[in-house]
Amino acid sequence: MNILIKVDCASPDSYVGGLVGFVDEYCEIAKSHSGGTVRSKYLFDQYTQYIGGLIGYNRRSSVVECSSACEVTTTSYPDKKTIESYIGGLIGFNYGDVSFSYATGSISLQTLIRGGIGGLVGKSSGTINNCYAQGNVVAKGDTSGFFGGFVGDNSGQIVNCYASGNVSCVYKQPIGIGGFAGNHEGEIKNCLAYGDVALGTNVSYYYNADAFCPDNSNINNCYRAEYQKISGEGIGFAVGTAVLESELNTVDFYTEKLQWNFDLDYSQLDVVNGKYPVFKQ
Repeated sequence: MNILIKVDCASPDSYVGGLVGFVDEYCEIAKSHSGGTVRSKYLFDQYTQYIGGLIGYNRRSSVVECSSACEVTTTSYPDKKTIESYIGGLIGFNYGDVSFSYATGSISLQTLIRGGIGGLVGKSSGTINNCYAQGNVVAKGDTSGFFGGFVGDNSGQIVNCYASGNVSCVYKQPIGIGGFAGNHEGEIKNCLAYGDVALGTNVSYYYNADAFCPDNSNINNCYRAEYQKISGEGIGFAVGTAVLESELNTVDFYTEKLQWNFDLDYSQLDVVNGKYPVFKQ
């Protein structure tokens, strides 16, 4: 399915997606694409939102060979704050299995109390493999959350994935920021972050920040681009091995070091313009 859509939502406890808001158990969404805009307005206090370019909430179902180019945005009235938001370029909250999928749209938001915001998935408690996110994540406001180029908050398994978008956060009270993941309590393996990470000068709360991910526990064989621009107080480089741009431009790096397969039957990977791997159409 291909869909070009404009979604505007202003309601409490929302499931919002460019294709579908809520996917229940034991379903499959395959070979589907969304483009356009997905926009949410915060008009109420004390509620939860799940917002994705393709799917708002995935509950134990599979998402295979899907993509989204949707621009995902949120706005709020000055006196209204949401309690929780999970926002992703492809899926807001993932509790299922996602494979061979990607998101290219950017995410911009303001005002949330807690939650996860990521280039592909806002929060994942399921499995993600062979996926990528290329959109930028831009956060503004005065509250807190987890922000990542690929996933905001991860408690599941992520294998063979990358994020190339930049992460910019000027929240006064961020909790975690990373070029790949903002918070991590699961497993990340064979992954890579290319994008810049920037924090505003008005940060006033305890936080963790890193070019790849603030927490290095159970992170195996992961890398970060050496040319990443990192700015802001508290940024560290403990997670992810730095890789030169010249090495990133070779297929050998992805096949030998990252252990990716460039000869898959139905979703081959190629290096485009000497920079990012993408799925062949």
